[in-house]
Amino acid sequence: MKLIQLFYMGGGMKVMNEVLNTVTNKELKEYWKSFFPEDYEICDVEELIKNVSQKNVKEFINEYNTEDESLIQSMIWGNIKQQELLDIILENLKEANFWVYFYEPILKKYVGSLFDVVEKSNIIEDKTVFLHQAIFNMFHSLHLVGFQTIIAEIYYAKQENILQGDNSVERGKYYNEVLLRDNGYRKAVYKNYPELVRILDIKVKSGIEFINSILKDTEREIREIENTLNGGEKLGRIKEITMGEGDTHNNGKSVSKLVFSTDKVIMYKPRSLYMEEKYSEFLHWLNNTAIKRNEYKLTAAKSYSIKEAGWMEFIKHQECKNEEELTRFYFRVGMILSILYTTNAVDIHHENLIAQGDMPVLVDLETFIHPDLSVDEVESATIVALKKLRNSVTQNILLPTQIINEKNNRVFDLGGLSGTQEQESPFVTKFIENYGTDEVRIKMMYAKIEAKDNNPSIKGESIDSKGYRENIIDGFKYMYKWIMLNKDVYVKKINELFSEAPVRIVYRPTNVYTNVLYSSYHPDVLTNSIDREVFLHRLAKKTDDKSFNINFLEIRDMLRGDVPYFSVKGNAKDVFTWCSDDVEVKLVNSTTAKIQEKIKKMNEIDMYRQIAIINSKLSTEPIKQETLTEYQKNNVRKWEKQEFVEIAEKIADYLLPRSIIGESPEGRDRTWFGNRENEWGFNTYQTLENSLYYGLAGIALFFNYLEEESNNSKYSGIREEICNTILQQIPEDMDDSELENVDIGTFSGLAGVAYTLFYIDYSNASKKYEKTILKIYKLIKQKINSSIKLDVIRELGIIGVMTTIYSKSDNAKLKRESLHLAMKVYEKVKQEAITIEGFPGITWGEKGYIGYAHGNAGVIAQLYRLYEIFKEDEIKTLIAKALKFERALYVAEEKNWKRSIKEQNFSNGWCHGAPGMLMSKLQLVNLGYVDAQINEEIHIAIETTINSGLRNDWCLCHGDMGNLMILKEAGIILNDNELYLNSINTIKNFAGCLLEKMKTEKFMEEENNGFMVGLAGVGYELLRIGREKDMPNVMALE
Repeated sequence: MKLIQLFYMGGGMKVMNEVLNTVTNKELKEYWKSFFPEDYEICDVEELIKNVSQKNVKEFINEYNTEDESLIQSMIWGNIKQQELLDIILENLKEANFWVYFYEPILKKYVGSLFDVVEKSNIIEDKTVFLHQAIFNMFHSLHLVGFQTIIAEIYYAKQENILQGDNSVERGKYYNEVLLRDNGYRKAVYKNYPELVRILDIKVKSGIEFINSILKDTEREIREIENTLNGGEKLGRIKEITMGEGDTHNNGKSVSKLVFSTDKVIMYKPRSLYMEEKYSEFLHWLNNTAIKRNEYKLTAAKSYSIKEAGWMEFIKHQECKNEEELTRFYFRVGMILSILYTTNAVDIHHENLIAQGDMPVLVDLETFIHPDLSVDEVESATIVALKKLRNSVTQNILLPTQIINEKNNRVFDLGGLSGTQEQESPFVTKFIENYGTDEVRIKMMYAKIEAKDNNPSIKGESIDSKGYRENIIDGFKYMYKWIMLNKDVYVKKINELFSEAPVRIVYRPTNVYTNVLYSSYHPDVLTNSIDREVFLHRLAKKTDDKSFNINFLEIRDMLRGDVPYFSVKGNAKDVFTWCSDDVEVKLVNSTTAKIQEKIKKMNEIDMYRQIAIINSKLSTEPIKQETLTEYQKNNVRKWEKQEFVEIAEKIADYLLPRSIIGESPEGRDRTWFGNRENEWGFNTYQTLENSLYYGLAGIALFFNYLEEESNNSKYSGIREEICNTILQQIPEDMDDSELENVDIGTFSGLAGVAYTLFYIDYSNASKKYEKTILKIYKLIKQKINSSIKLDVIRELGIIGVMTTIYSKSDNAKLKRESLHLAMKVYEKVKQEAITIEGFPGITWGEKGYIGYAHGNAGVIAQLYRLYEIFKEDEIKTLIAKALKFERALYVAEEKNWKRSIKEQNFSNGWCHGAPGMLMSKLQLVNLGYVDAQINEEIHIAIETTINSGLRNDWCLCHGDMGNLMILKEAGIILNDNELYLNSINTIKNFAGCLLEKMKTEKFMEEENNGFMVGLAGVGYELLRIGREKDMPNVMALE
């Protein structure tokens, strides 16, 4: 809280606007409450503070009202012995940092020891230059803490007209070189911001101690450093030092770069490099056992370590000479990825990998092995799956890893294989504008993040890893298979090398710490140490009682201006901090024990799952799933219904081992993984949500009918297990404001779940899920008035779901609510119909899509179903107008329909193109619709589907199975036995080929679990053959 302002008067400082009354306890609590999420009450804040700090708010208030000026009094306000040298340094550095004199009294308190150590050192080439560099590095760290306060004080000084000069620059110079050298002014500012002074004091003291350690350690160990890192050759003396090559930890220490007089660069790390040394030994062992070919051997950076510090060779980026070297680089990356997966490594981002020609080299190994921080409890399938995902190849973030700002849709990729070009931060950062003037201010901008040295290059061009996905997979598979065949020796070697290794524990991403830390340097929370301490409690969550001990220590480190640092020994469970305090936190299992457990569970299904994730992360477009299907025209029945049941069973046998099983309050539950493109344009590998299209609703339908058709008891109960997961994912009652991210769509969301649950009840003569369906109806009703998308995939399809449930249910309330919701959507259809210049009729959406899934064809089919209930001419008129628009996009030469008014290409699937058009018109004809063109359109669509609708893919949405199913439906509705027989004969051949395809590695390296683009949909349609009257045509929402 800004309680005091300052102004300069006649050469002396005077305190103005002092708070006349002490801030009341109530006001203070309200102020502290503002640091936390909006849903926190004052009592929540009080309880959180007590739980984390073991002190009640009353104690904090008492400390808040206690003033202690002893720290300010300890500063040196006069000259020091080396004042002349310091004056020269400050004069030279002031151009780089205009505000150096603000920090001078604190610097003088400690800088004498630095001068003494540098003077006595024999390892510095030019001591004056070194001191300039060291103090410059110091000012950089102080600047990050103090610049916001100084800018605020310049503003106050300007407001009080105490700055002298004819223009902005002169007044800025007056502030920098007169006011900031005036002890009266500096003391007054220091007094106003005691927490700022405390942090700066710690930073200077610890920073100088750290520089002294670097010099002493390096001088003492120089011979060993030269022998280990420089082939025994002399390095010479230190001529440059750059500190802050990473975040500060452990009392102000950070990675530092040392350049010697021989121009050799060595990295100094303020921690033991035991892990790096053991990693090097590990790679040496793998090179001699697992990696047979010399061109694929792996390399580690050379390192030398003492107890609390270490030196590592500086790995320079080198270009690849040719394509062969690029493929070797990425094969090696795949092997490293496999190794990192087994050790649960984390934090291998784009700054921790260097591309040295064809050799990927990791340069920070403190998290090469990492503990599993989850607690082993009985958990639902979704939680089990999320843990598996967290411990997958994504955990180490070597693969593309996006940070998203959902408020502005900006994305930043920090993955170890990402960032071939400059990126922009998705979050605004504080920049200083008008530096050196009295108009200086903070401007929020998106920071540019330069490309690093993590990607290989050739002829100056940085190479994108996505073009070498297959090489990465080959390397991953090679190493995974070797480990799988040699589990015992691999585990034994890990235990031998890493049991005693100090392992850094990453409790939360570093950027979370740094964001909170730099926010805590705002002047508002620097006027009193308690304000800032309370502010830092925002790291904690009131519901996360298991982390309160950790939160306390996080805050302790951050009060010193450091990013928190926790560690554990590889084979131990006790967690420690930098000062070796026992945190009173124990891991459930040691790091090496969890690694051993993971390795023992490695198998082919897991390998293919990890490769599916790699494919998801590195694919630039959907992987082609082309088939060799030929349409059969022999007009003879060549199949028996039981054959298709047996194929469906084989599909189920493929799906079940790939499922994830858990325990929930509803009982045993089950889920799967899937891959889909998200709204930001990249693929997301995730647990399946509830949808009919990708998710669990479609899989539940398949297993529901398989249980009916199969004589094998192993399929019993699978349906209930899937439904248990579905039920957990249905939102509870929500306010309208909370429904923004709830999808009520048909193939995409809750309406499809209602459809599935209804048919599971209907086919089993049950009413088990009626209450859940009505609960879904309530959520749909809440959201239906907001912006919805009028296509079959999304909310328009609700009409189809509701007309189906209305026509089949015997529950009066369900029937009534179904009609009500169908009419609500219909009202939207009327309201949002548009005309497009140059085209007759109406459509929905400016792009003018006309296919079944996304456009007019689907709308027309579902509207006609509504017409059959109400017989309203208004509905028929709407359909006629929609048909006009659709027909305007037919192209006779192609015997097909365009996807939309803006696209000239043609598709052949349920979603877009002739097959979907065929299904729409079949639905119309089946319900009795007649017009002059529809019969001809049906025959054209059948011909195009037969001639052009096969061999593109195998799925329902846009592949062979969906198109053949539609042709089969045409045979039934048109009473065309020849078409019906030939379609099923073709399905039989297709299904046999699909079973063979399912045995291939390429197929297993993708997730193919869903309904419209997965195996569950194929299995379902195979079961429907011969049972079309008993099982609904889901693609038509029958």
